[in-house]
Amino acid sequence: MNFEKILNFLGYEKEKIGWKPYCLFFLMVLIPQILRQAVYLITFSKTGSVEFIASIETIAIFSSGMFFIGVIEEIIIGLVFITVWFKFRNLRLFVYGWLFDALFDFISVGFWYFLGATPLQGLGQPLRFIFREIVFSYVLVGPVLWKLKVNVKYLSYLVTLVGVLLMLTIYL
Repeated sequence: MNFEKILNFLGYEKEKIGWKPYCLFFLMVLIPQILRQAVYLITFSKTGSVEFIASIETIAIFSSGMFFIGVIEEIIIGLVFITVWFKFRNLRLFVYGWLFDALFDFISVGFWYFLGATPLQGLGQPLRFIFREIVFSYVLVGPVLWKLKVNVKYLSYLVTLVGVLLMLTIYL
């Protein structure tokens, strides 16, 4: 299989995207991710626990007290996923997965804060990370949302709304 066939398989787009649509789309899908970090920070500040966090690196970030690194991590992931969105049609599922990942994290934090356990708490850290951060978001839901051609703008608005409501509920 040569390089051109791989690019065609991935749905490579040759045309360049302007800075304005790139930046607007980037901000639209980044906002729920930044909210995720804010929800983590507020929940951590109120409880002193990181039990509700599934990803190993985010636990390390919050345990070290360098919360801004989580935001930097989201920006880097966002730059990669948005570039992939505009350059490879058939890999757009990653943006859908990333948005669902934030939504599932909001749901998990809410469960943990109000009920004392995340939906996957019994699995233990490694399995909880694999299912919550990879399997559900990028293997199952991301591809389905992409195949259904769900409007990313509305999905982002929905995830943002859930994040804001959860953040306000925990904060107040």
